[in-house]
Amino acid sequence: MQKKLAPWVLPSSNVSLEGTEILVRSRSSFFIACYVEGRPKPKITWLKDGENIDEIIENNVEVSLRDDNQILEFKFARTKYAGKYECSIESRVGHIQPFTNVIFEDEALALSEKNLINFYHRCHHCPCHFILRKQLGTGAFGRVLLAQVKGLNGKESPTRVAIKMCKYEGDKTHLRALILELKIMIHLGKHLNIVNLMGAHTSNIDKGELWILVEYCKYGNLLKFIQRAKNKFINQIDPVTSDIDVGRTSPFPNDPLYGRTSNLNPDAYLDLHIPGGSVEIGHSMGGHPSATYNARLTTV
Repeated sequence: MQKKLAPWVLPSSNVSLEGTEILVRSRSSFFIACYVEGRPKPKITWLKDGENIDEIIENNVEVSLRDDNQILEFKFARTKYAGKYECSIESRVGHIQPFTNVIFEDEALALSEKNLINFYHRCHHCPCHFILRKQLGTGAFGRVLLAQVKGLNGKESPTRVAIKMCKYEGDKTHLRALILELKIMIHLGKHLNIVNLMGAHTSNIDKGELWILVEYCKYGNLLKFIQRAKNKFINQIDPVTSDIDVGRTSPFPNDPLYGRTSNLNPDAYLDLHIPGGSVEIGHSMGGHPSATYNARLTTV
C-alpha cells in the first residue's frame, strides 16, 4: 500500500502560497499554472476574487482549463480578468491554496503615477509659473526645452532651467521611461559633477504629461563640445610606436611641433592655450622614470 502524501505545488507553477504577481498586457494571451503533486491525486478548483471560476469560464471561448485543471488559460486579456486567482488544492490528506494577482501594465503604471504624485507633493513638486522658451534638444522618447520658472525653491525671481518632457503626450511607453529616469535622479541626489534635479511638474501626469526640471547648462553638453572642438584635437599617440608623445602639441602633420619631442628639457614649461581654465600638469617621459615633463595650460 502506497504512503499518502499531502499535496504540494511544483516550482514550475506561477502561483505560490505566499502569492505572486503576473503582469500582462491588454489583448495579449497569458496563463496561470498550478502544477501539483500528492497521493492520492488532489482535486483543483479555481477561484477569482473569492468566487468560483465557473461563472467566468461558462460560455466564454477566451478562458479555459486544461491539464486536469492545472492550467487556467486566457486567450485574450481584458482588464476585467485582473484580480486575485486562487488555486484551491484538496485531497483526503490535506488542503492548500496558493494564489497570484493578475495586474495589467496600464494599471501598474497608474499605481506608479499615483505613488509618484504623492511623493512629489510631499518633496519635489514645483507649484511654479513656467515660461517655455526654445527647444534645446530631442531624443528617442523625449525633448528638452529651455524655460524660465518663477517660484522655484520659493524664489520670486525667475530661474533658468531645462525641462525634460515626453515627445508625445499620452504615450505610456515614453511616460514610463521618463518616470524611471526621474526615479534614478531622485536616488542620485545632488552632486557637483552631474546635472541636478531641481523639481518636477506632475499636475497633469494623469494625461500623460510629466515635466522634469533640471539645471540648465549654458555651454551645452559634452558631445556638442567635442564636436565643436574636433578640429583642435591633438592625437598624441605616436603612429609608429603607439606610445603617448606628450610633446606633440599640434594637430597638423606639417607643423614642426607635430613631431616627437622627447629631447625636450624635462624641467621646461610649455604654454598650451585652451579655453576654460588654467591648470598645471606633470607627466613622466618614456624611458626616464625620474624625469618629469611639465605643461602649463592657460586661458585664451
